Amino acid sequence: MHHFYKKELNFLINVFYKLLVSALPKSNSKMQYSHLNVDNLYTYKTIIELSPFPIYLCMGEELIVTVANSATLKAWGKTQEAIGKPFEQAVPELENQPFKKLLLGVLHNGKAVSYSNYRADIIVDGILQSFYFTFSYQPFKNTAGKTEGVFCIANDVTELVLAKQNLNASEESSRLAIEAAMLGTFDQNLITGEIIWDRRCRTLFDVSLDSPVSYEGTFLPAIHPMDRERVNNHILNYTLVKSLSDGNYDIEYRVIGAGNGATKWVRSSGKVFFNEEDVPLRFIGTVFDITSIKFADEREAMLSAIIESSYDAIISKDLDGNIKSWNSSAERIFGYSADEMIGKSIYTIIPNELREEENQILARLKRGESVKSFETRRLSETKKEIDISLTISPVKDKSGKIVGISKIARDITEKKLAEKQKNDFITIASHELKTPLTTIKSYVQLILNQARKDGDDFKTNALSRVERQVNRMTILIENFLNNAQLIEGRFEIKVERFDIHLLLQESAQHARMVAPSHQITVAAHIPVYVMADRKKIAQVMENLLSNAIKYSPIGSEITINCEIKKESATISVLDRGFGIDRRDHTRLFERFYRVRSEKSKNSSGFGIGLFLVSEILKFHDSKIEMNSEENKGSVFYFDLPIIE
Repeated sequence: MHHFYKKELNFLINVFYKLLVSALPKSNSKMQYSHLNVDNLYTYKTIIELSPFPIYLCMGEELIVTVANSATLKAWGKTQEAIGKPFEQAVPELENQPFKKLLLGVLHNGKAVSYSNYRADIIVDGILQSFYFTFSYQPFKNTAGKTEGVFCIANDVTELVLAKQNLNASEESSRLAIEAAMLGTFDQNLITGEIIWDRRCRTLFDVSLDSPVSYEGTFLPAIHPMDRERVNNHILNYTLVKSLSDGNYDIEYRVIGAGNGATKWVRSSGKVFFNEEDVPLRFIGTVFDITSIKFADEREAMLSAIIESSYDAIISKDLDGNIKSWNSSAERIFGYSADEMIGKSIYTIIPNELREEENQILARLKRGESVKSFETRRLSETKKEIDISLTISPVKDKSGKIVGISKIARDITEKKLAEKQKNDFITIASHELKTPLTTIKSYVQLILNQARKDGDDFKTNALSRVERQVNRMTILIENFLNNAQLIEGRFEIKVERFDIHLLLQESAQHARMVAPSHQITVAAHIPVYVMADRKKIAQVMENLLSNAIKYSPIGSEITINCEIKKESATISVLDRGFGIDRRDHTRLFERFYRVRSEKSKNSSGFGIGLFLVSEILKFHDSKIEMNSEENKGSVFYFDLPIIE
């Protein structure tokens, strides 16, 4: 027990007295006060010393540490030598931190202050460490009402704060954490059975201030039924038996209260005092709310279970790329155990040629962006390359600062193999169809020309239909081949100078042959020369026009335009068709994506036309843009550089 000066101890006794007397009937207040000051000196010194929370008192302008219990000295990382020294000498590492200023503020203005989750950097075991405290500074006044010192009750909430940071706890968790720092006290006379609970203790057990308290009638019924027998046995058969417990009491349990029955988790600790015959005389201690910590543990356990049961690899890393967590699916997919990977660099599983890709991803994440469904390759323990799809998000602390990275990796090796087999089949089939289709087209054109010379309307009409279908098939096969080249990385462009207006006229003429039922016009008539791959831009126009024809009513107008800007030409295709739902806009240019709507359900296609448009324009350092409104139509447009 530390040395307590009489005046300071009387002040501490009064603090605890005010907490305890609020639970007593008013008729007994005077008697109890006298009883507390005269007979219970040792009891309340014990309560202060046994409190798991730091309690200390600083006196005068120099803030001399006059009282400091064991919890305080432990929190400061100091010995009893700190008592009697000025605050800044007792804990010198706090000199440039705000605590001295806060203490002097209370000393000078006489007003109490409280703070929650306040950071303090303290040297413990020779190492400067960061801790978090919830604490209250109260003015210590003499009989004349003058403030002579500052009294502090604190609670080390470091573990809770760090848990909240890791779990990104909600504001409700913060509120519960602050509540958890509030201390309740109890004092039971084991001879008479009299129990004194302070206001906070009554709040925790949901007992009103004017209700009498008893062990059998109040305490036990307030404990959760599933914990009641365990707690009762612990107290009666362990704590109250000196040879077993030496009077020490420390237990966690649930309380349901006598009012609304709301369940709380509490931790209760204390001390039983015995006479010379080891008969227990008095049982005193504290109770504090640990509900938020328990809930945090449950949430962490649930999150861990979800992560461990996930079929996808879930990996967390810091901003330097060092791995912090590695779940069982990561072990299965990559072959490394968690022990082997935690602490190592993520570059362990990244092929050398893709390291710059990871750097670019990291740069995006540091800007607060996320990466979704990014397909790439990674290395297994055996150095085998694995096709994976990555979804990566920044991890932020409560202040919004990015402190780490969460990565979900899905093994898509089988999917990529199936896609390759499908693409190989389409490529082979397209190549095999291209040659006979060219021959068919040539013969159809010869016979069609002869039918027109002969004036045979039936043959002309029939062969014109065949020619249109051959042209559609030719475009489709060309799209399949381009798609295969893009997948295999063999797609190339050959840039040349050409008149874009002439190309637009040719595209319009070709579209009229394919869809004579639509009115296709070219609004621009001035020659404009651009630098691009003429054949590939022709395919862009064929696909844009095919798309406009497919989703426009028969007889509607489709307009091709070329608008001259400073150094570029903007080519656009405008239709008066069904329009596109806004929900489809972001996915419209994905491979094999097709708009699903009642008006378009009968339209044929594979969903690669607009994808190829987008990819071909990327090779030209351009981009396809669009504006669309349902039931009014759509306009697709892109830019090409002009050359004189």
